Amino acid sequence: MSSGIPSQFSLYSLTPNAANSPAQLRTGALNVYRLYNQKSNTHYYSSLLATAEAIQTQLADFKLEGIAFGAATGADASSVYSFFDTTSNSTFYTADVAERDNILKNMPSFIYQGADFKAYKKSSSSAGIDVHRFLNPHTGEHLYISDPKEYEQILANQPYFLYEGVAFKTNAASNTPSNTLASTAYPTLISNSLLFYNAERSGQLVNNSGYFGNTLYPNNVSWRGNSALTDGSLANGIYFGGDYTTSSPQAGLTTDLVGGYHDAGDHVKFGLPFAESLTTLAWGGIEFAAGYSASSQTTALYQAVKWGTDYLLKCEKLGTDLSGYFVAQVGDGNLDHSYWGPSETQTFQRPAYAVTKDKPGSDVAGSSAAALAAASILFKSTDSSYSSTLLASAKRLYQFAKTYQGKYSDVIPDAQEFYPSYSYQDELALSAAWLYKATGESSYLNDAKTFYSGIQYSLGWGSTMNWDTSIYSAALLLSQAGLGSEPLGGNSPTLDENIKGWLDSWVNGVNGINITTGGLRVIGGGQWGNLRYSANTAMLAGMYSNWTATTDPTRSANYESLAQSQIDYITGLNPDGFSYVTGYGNNFPLAPHHEDASGYTDWTGFNTAAGNGSQTSPPNTHAYDFLGALVGGPATNSDSSYIDNIGNSNTNEVALDYNAGFTGALAWAAK
Repeated sequence: MSSGIPSQFSLYSLTPNAANSPAQLRTGALNVYRLYNQKSNTHYYSSLLATAEAIQTQLADFKLEGIAFGAATGADASSVYSFFDTTSNSTFYTADVAERDNILKNMPSFIYQGADFKAYKKSSSSAGIDVHRFLNPHTGEHLYISDPKEYEQILANQPYFLYEGVAFKTNAASNTPSNTLASTAYPTLISNSLLFYNAERSGQLVNNSGYFGNTLYPNNVSWRGNSALTDGSLANGIYFGGDYTTSSPQAGLTTDLVGGYHDAGDHVKFGLPFAESLTTLAWGGIEFAAGYSASSQTTALYQAVKWGTDYLLKCEKLGTDLSGYFVAQVGDGNLDHSYWGPSETQTFQRPAYAVTKDKPGSDVAGSSAAALAAASILFKSTDSSYSSTLLASAKRLYQFAKTYQGKYSDVIPDAQEFYPSYSYQDELALSAAWLYKATGESSYLNDAKTFYSGIQYSLGWGSTMNWDTSIYSAALLLSQAGLGSEPLGGNSPTLDENIKGWLDSWVNGVNGINITTGGLRVIGGGQWGNLRYSANTAMLAGMYSNWTATTDPTRSANYESLAQSQIDYITGLNPDGFSYVTGYGNNFPLAPHHEDASGYTDWTGFNTAAGNGSQTSPPNTHAYDFLGALVGGPATNSDSSYIDNIGNSNTNEVALDYNAGFTGALAWAAK
């Protein structure tokens, strides 16, 4: 037996090992067979070999892996009981009631976790019975229940277990596996994910009107109020490039810059990640409209996007001759980061930094043009006048970005420190592609092809879409526009082959993509905010799987499985049984790096909570309920590298761009 288990207890670990192999299972045992679902990257169990074989034969995503363990003789329809051994840190099972009672009485190191599931009856009457799935957040493992009464008892009496829906039916031919998350989970997840954007709002939150038909924007985050109501004023100043500490603002220049979103746990409005986040949100609304509709979240999505585009329209002051300016950032990063407290009580200067034809920013202007063009499509059928306004501004921004080329972080030192741009050609390709999608004008498509082909690195297979890398989203838009068979750069003959090579790397864990034991895809050894990259890839993989369902069904299924597995991992189907979305599930982040939610009014509270930045047990909780924020997650390619600590920005930061791809991926899954 495994270490720490007395020989008188014949328990069997879920995962067979040298000391617990199928050959050592007790004589006459009813075998429990394990199946691996490649689509969801999870395991299922059946005590009927015929059922297990039928599932493998009739459902391509399932692979029969053999005997997981044996239940006691005569265990037909009896419960299989689960214990967690604190000595060996392992979970063990028995179907023998006497053995269960003996353990309960004599083994204090064993934590009883209840009846995991029933061994299915060996009769034809079992055909078509639902097998329900529950998550045990203590171990991260799943329970499978086929007995209706037991299922109802768990729902009523064991709230510790999280119900995730029907996994499959005992007659495999009668049903295919459902999404790993129950369909009822998606409306809540999408709603909360969009609610995160409400918590990030800057500006006039109380009694604010301006949504379609003058409907009030809901101020449904009770602990947020009005903030930064003087952005763009003379007191704060507008600077053309440069650094406000060493240069003077434009004399007498003022404009209304109230509104928009705080970038993350701080209160700066950083233009490049801001625009990329809006583009991604709007794109998800366009491609996955059915998911938002099914979840009753279409209005909430429109509100989230429009709050951002209203602000971008304020930032664009180029004029018809493009001799004006575009505000790329409001707030100084270093000054803002020297303060810890609520945005509502900030009193220090919030300078506005702008790009001009003499101090260009093709990246931030191009990304903002993409956001406005995408939003113009999203709103076209609902408010054609507003859609036209967005499109006109997008055209000016694109023309400005194309005519006066340069990186915004070369002229705005604060941007260089916090969100430096690697290049601007990818944003030019993306904005041209979105303008083609919005207008159908071939000149934009030709521009997009030119800019895309001019990017030497094209699609790096070991990366993905992010706030500074627009080439992946540009590639998918060009493919959707009908250019998939053209040789548009990269390390494959055609654009579509390049895209498939990239997604295949994420599926298989090659070319710089690693896969953790729990199935999370990680770039290299880990990046700052790993989960945003897996969420972004999930959204794009889901999108591309939809487009290739008939032309390349095998790969389409792989990409669908990839997308679903990353969503599942993020929301709690991982070795720790931990949801990385604040407020969702029974085990989620309690101390995200967020000034407003923390409730601390100065650094004293923060420093006390953060300590040395390591995991506290339990973490110091925040003063306010903070729903729907995706945190950074595991710091490396190890599932156990997450730290729930307010001082650990790598694992516990939240940001606009973290939630954007995640929200779109959820809407895809909710279709």
